[in-house]
Amino acid sequence: EMHCALQAKRKVRLSIALPPDQRDTFLADVTKSCDAISDALARIDAAKSEARDKSDENAIHTAVRDGIGFDLLNMEIKNHLHSWYQNTAETLAEEAALKEDGGTDALFALAVLCRRRGDDDTALRLFEQCLELRCVQYGEEHELTAAVYSQMGSTLHIMHEYDKALE
Repeated sequence: EMHCALQAKRKVRLSIALPPDQRDTFLADVTKSCDAISDALARIDAAKSEARDKSDENAIHTAVRDGIGFDLLNMEIKNHLHSWYQNTAETLAEEAALKEDGGTDALFALAVLCRRRGDDDTALRLFEQCLELRCVQYGEEHELTAAVYSQMGSTLHIMHEYDKALE
């Protein structure tokens, strides 16, 4: 299904649903360790996919090998799943941050993940959201707020935005 949907590009929409009863667990996992998702994505190998009917499996594998190949398919699947993961985590983290304590932890963890992946603009935006909420929750001089300032400064340094980093 992923191969067909990704090959169809804009003609087919590939959607992934997160059941409501798994939202809290998903957000807790994001907060606990961003590496778990990165590790899971790194292990994706469509060549190891299976179908109930062996003839279907062989036909699918042949179509992939004769088409884009497993390396490119794996890359497309990983990119799609990463985008879904990031968008879902960001939405849930923002909702949690507005509702209760601890939501800023998820925003912070997600920002760190974005920075590790080289998506500095998104990381900075998430750090800014986290900073605004932590200043309200804890005050400007709290250690959790200071951690955001530190990460923002490092991110701005990487982006060569030295003047902003000094602010």
